Amino acid sequence: MPIPLAWLVLIGIAGVAAAVLITTWTKVLHWATESFLPWVEEYLPELASATRSAFVAVDKVASPVLAATKKAWWELRQWLLKQVIDIERLSNSTRWVVRITSWVREGLDAFDTEPAIRRVVTEQVISHEDLPQEVREQLLRTGTASHTFDATAVRDSELGLET
Repeated sequence: MPIPLAWLVLIGIAGVAAAVLITTWTKVLHWATESFLPWVEEYLPELASATRSAFVAVDKVASPVLAATKKAWWELRQWLLKQVIDIERLSNSTRWVVRITSWVREGLDAFDTEPAIRRVVTEQVISHEDLPQEVREQLLRTGTASHTFDATAVRDSELGLET
């Protein structure tokens, strides 16, 4: 039974959202502890306590979300072995083909030494403006008509997970 395109799209969106959350929050927190909070303590000491309390409140929400995101991605990776996304401009067109190839385990059984692996390919034709901004930027900078990336490797790296 093939994985519906909607599920693959949702997985991709969740991965992007998680990656943004992970990379952004950890960078913001690092910047705050290294630069911003010391600056507030030195130049606006009357706001230092409230500022630290605000970061503590956000961290109380963000950290469990980050942990849950990592756990959910790790669990998904037990089934999703690899996912590669190919984006290619149609000849003489402003439309693009987005091809997502996923390698998925059919079953996960501790006694199964050779799990069945299924290759699922989905294709969609989209307009240039529907490409993600970072992909459009990459295509413009390199002057190429195609872009390929290993989505699982990118997400693993962004989440700091080794599989």
